[in-house]
Amino acid sequence: MNKSLHSSIRSFLRFLRVSVILLGGLSQTAWAIVSVEQERFIAARPGVHGTLSGSVSGQSGNSNQEGWEVGSALKWGTESSQWMWLVDRAYAQAEDVSIQDNGWTHLRWYQPRPSPYGVEVFAQLSQNAFTSLESRSVLGAGTRIRVTEEPGLEMHFLGAGAFYEREQLKGQDSDPVLRGNLYWSWFLKSTEPSLSWGQVLYLQPNLQETGDHRILEELSVKLQLTSAVYLKLGLNLSLDNAPPEGIQKIDRSFDLSLGADF
Repeated sequence: MNKSLHSSIRSFLRFLRVSVILLGGLSQTAWAIVSVEQERFIAARPGVHGTLSGSVSGQSGNSNQEGWEVGSALKWGTESSQWMWLVDRAYAQAEDVSIQDNGWTHLRWYQPRPSPYGVEVFAQLSQNAFTSLESRSVLGAGTRIRVTEEPGLEMHFLGAGAFYEREQLKGQDSDPVLRGNLYWSWFLKSTEPSLSWGQVLYLQPNLQETGDHRILEELSVKLQLTSAVYLKLGLNLSLDNAPPEGIQKIDRSFDLSLGADF
């Protein structure tokens, strides 16, 4: 193993230890806000390319628990016009009782480069059995501004737009809602060539009703094990200021996954 990769692994493990201490082993949750920004830190290129990732967990003895998650991202287009389609599905059970059951899919067209300004259009469908969310449909558009960029090293982006949202909650149906969609994203390539960091902050206020807003803070670190295989740790903090009855306002989680580029 070369020295740079060994140093990156040590940095990644230090970050993992701190993350587990901070979050205390909380389970992963499907967010009302689904972030796709981490996939956009990968430079766009012509043709078809993407990633596959997955994780499994299990425990036996005093307690029996098992779970899995799979995800994929597919991209196609040119350097100035890209399509991106993402799918994620997760399930877990303990003592034969389901404790996690959620999934989502997201389709987006956007202009990655070379202009500092770009347009994006997106649609999304998601569900989460443990937040009473049977389905959530989203259709929106916005603009994306590249604030600063050092190619291959550091990037900062701001995004602003809006979307229509319709939620089907367990036992009830809600009217469509118009939400704003504001975000800031940051990406840093470490001096250790195998390690990179990303952070995204979303704010999605209800434009038709004050006091209803959602916030998502997402931090990730990615360790490139080979030219195609990587290990990724994500930390998430989500706030829904007006959740369904019986659902907590704040969720925290972390997830560790192994993935491959193709």
